Amino acid sequence: MDNSLMGEIALRCNDINFKDFGKSTYERCFLRASRKVARRYELIQRIYEFDSEIPDYSNLSSDKQTEKLNEEIIFNLSSFKAEYMVKVNNYEYTKVKRIEVGGYQYVLYRDENKILFNYSPRSENDKIELRYTADINIDDYDIEDLEPVIPSQFNEELISFACVEIAKLGIIKYANSSEGKKYQNILQLYGTDERELNKDLIKNESWIEMQIWKPY
Repeated sequence: MDNSLMGEIALRCNDINFKDFGKSTYERCFLRASRKVARRYELIQRIYEFDSEIPDYSNLSSDKQTEKLNEEIIFNLSSFKAEYMVKVNNYEYTKVKRIEVGGYQYVLYRDENKILFNYSPRSENDKIELRYTADINIDDYDIEDLEPVIPSQFNEELISFACVEIAKLGIIKYANSSEGKKYQNILQLYGTDERELNKDLIKNESWIEMQIWKPY
């Protein structure tokens, strides 16, 4: 989450020092707001992050360990259409037809209903970031491991929706108190933004530009 956006949300909730709610709560509310914006405006970019955990094969021969290390990873992403970026440990890898010795490379392809992925060089507990375009006909907005990519033009919508999420928590946490009244006012102020789509944002869907890899 962008720290400047978090600070803006906290400022609008009059909680600039994060006394009412910690930063982790703001991050969760921001993610819920991101999913709401992605659903409403049918935004198609996603981020899928995971750690490549490799079991202990120390009892195997070196050849068998290498074989296990090179086993393909299976993605279970129902909305997946095509990737446009793969990073391992924050380093961008290049897509190839076949992994060769040297270079930072990956392969990704479909085999029936499975999405198979492999990359090199590869080690234990790599942090992998897969950015892909989604099929908007398949609802994936509530999958915990996915994060929508929201263009900066939607920041005002994001901030408003996140303020609403924080306000809902504040009303419950501070019921029958002055703080509870504050969050009621915030909900009333920003809640109306949830009821209508921003027509200017709809008109400018052409902002989203992507380089999509052609499948081999």
